[in-house]
Amino acid sequence: MKKIYILVASICLSGQLFAQAPQKMSYQAVVRNASNSLVTSSAVGMQISVLQGSATGTVVYAETHTTTTNANGLATVQIGGGTLVSGDFSTIDWANGPYFLKTETDPTGGTSYLVSGTTQLLSVPYALYAENSGSSIAGPQGPQGATGPAGPQGATGPQGATGPQGATGATGPTGATGLTGPQGAQGIQGVQGVPGTAGTDSQTLSIAGQTLTISNGNSVTLPSGSGGNTLDQSYDQGGAGLGRTITSDAGAVQINNGGATTVALEVNTAVNNSTAVLANVTGTGVGFRAESTSAANSFAAIQASTNSSAALNSAILGNNTGAGYGVSGQIPSTATGAAGVYGSNLRTTGGYGVYGQGYNGVVGTSIYGAGYGTYGSNTGATGLGIGAYGVGFNGVYGQTTNVTLGWAGYFTADIGVDGAGYALGGWINASDRRLKSNIIPIQNALQKITLLQGTHYTITTKSKAPSGEIVETSKEQFGVIAQDLEPIFPEMVKDKALFINTGDETLYKTVDYIQLVPVLIEAIKELNLEVENLKKELEELKK
Repeated sequence: MKKIYILVASICLSGQLFAQAPQKMSYQAVVRNASNSLVTSSAVGMQISVLQGSATGTVVYAETHTTTTNANGLATVQIGGGTLVSGDFSTIDWANGPYFLKTETDPTGGTSYLVSGTTQLLSVPYALYAENSGSSIAGPQGPQGATGPAGPQGATGPQGATGPQGATGATGPTGATGLTGPQGAQGIQGVQGVPGTAGTDSQTLSIAGQTLTISNGNSVTLPSGSGGNTLDQSYDQGGAGLGRTITSDAGAVQINNGGATTVALEVNTAVNNSTAVLANVTGTGVGFRAESTSAANSFAAIQASTNSSAALNSAILGNNTGAGYGVSGQIPSTATGAAGVYGSNLRTTGGYGVYGQGYNGVVGTSIYGAGYGTYGSNTGATGLGIGAYGVGFNGVYGQTTNVTLGWAGYFTADIGVDGAGYALGGWINASDRRLKSNIIPIQNALQKITLLQGTHYTITTKSKAPSGEIVETSKEQFGVIAQDLEPIFPEMVKDKALFINTGDETLYKTVDYIQLVPVLIEAIKELNLEVENLKKELEELKK
């Protein structure tokens, strides 16, 4: 699989102005791999091109470099000092822009280059521009030397042979014009004076507010609104390393939002696998903190949203590689909030308010007897309104730490089971005498039992799956018919909307078979008494 390497590059465009400008520009790049790790102490190959007109314009110069990154992943080259591919760096007319810099790299040190990016050169070194354009500002003129005294007239020697024409010397500075004196006799030629010191054209530009000044020269006032750089230009001119670093050792850097502006700071990135804002804490402290101090504020202190179509993606991801929690919610004891973590699902079908996945997907604990470890609530009046829903090998699993006083699961109303119920320890009903009153024996139990009819039948039930599908199930059973049982034992028959979750609100009759047990006990006792009486009569007949 191909890896994409990320270059964070800077071009050092500052320089001094000399009579002869160096035809080079410093270029630095920080190399990172697809995992956002630095490529350190490694050979890298680079191709650098200067484009004219646009980011896809004509290549006026191209060269290649082979260099080695340092321990911080920083690679440094000099544009104009590499292996020439095309063009002539010294003949680039920087005034005929705009120009763009295209960088390509091979992190393995070869020539299989990948395009890292193209950026506009918003600033060109003054020395290169000045040399190429041919303009220069002359230095101040040296002082006129004093005229030396006239020497004596020498004797005229013989005429020598005419020598070759010598090179024309540099023209000396023009001396100041003196007052016109009276016309006198012509004096003898004086000795040539010593030339004055030549001026220098090494000057410095500086700007303070709207005033632009050149050393040993004049100052100009820039028009209002054009006296400074944009933030992007200031960033580019900061240079590499500490040139683009803010050290807040004199207080915090503040951005104060005012007027009708609704966003104080906006960071945009279109780079794949990039991070718009990175807060890195190397000591003890908080990487990112948001505070809302207005009691009337109805907005969250932190809000994140995503339009990702990935089912398992999230607007906020908490990741802990140590021993703590990925995401933690907390309410102080003095606050009135209802939840440390709140999940809200606004969809009308499907989805979850809170979703947990893992060895233990969601764990809730409470240290108070009146509290809840996990609490689920559904205020829907009808339908499949589920307060808590479990799916798995054990859909819901409960366990108690006190088998005498506690409950593994406790329900305050009827329990619906769409399937059979299995009890390894048996089903136990409350039967303490202290809970009962009006205790009377069952009369004519055998007679009542003989009025019942046991049947074998096929029963069909229906249920609603979480997906919304209605499922019907049929199975063979033995039992009684509720309508036949109700006139004899009405206490054993109840009406219940068994299939309300499927949208069927019909009341169906149910039978409490456990209550038949004591009736059967008394019926057996009555039958046994009749058997005993018959045995006695038979014994009398045998005598």
